[in-house]
Amino acid sequence: MLLRTRTSDSVSPITAILWADVAFEIGVGLLALVIAIVDAHWFGVSRAWLFGIAAAFGVAAVAIVPIARQPRAQLVKVLAWGNTLGGAVLWGALAFYWTKWTPESRGMLAVVADGFVILGVIELFAVRRIAFR
Repeated sequence: MLLRTRTSDSVSPITAILWADVAFEIGVGLLALVIAIVDAHWFGVSRAWLFGIAAAFGVAAVAIVPIARQPRAQLVKVLAWGNTLGGAVLWGALAFYWTKWTPESRGMLAVVADGFVILGVIELFAVRRIAFR
């Protein structure tokens, strides 16, 4: 099984949260792709931006896979802070441009921002509690 560690049959908590991070990145990327394909107008963002967002999240998901397969404390800390700060920046952009977004886009962006902050905080706690090689 892909989530199993090489030294034991159990899934380590840090490995599980890193795979959850990969899944979240894929989910956000797929959501942006579907919105771009179906109808980008109701979201208030151009199709080009949505395709770019989908590609960026797809690349991010692929980039996290090696970290999830062999987690190292320093890489997980960088990823965790990136997620936390990315969520905070997204919240800042959402607040700054609140009137320019549609209600649907505000809701989705808020969920994505919260997701990144939550993932980042959980990763930071996990890295702090678990000893790495």
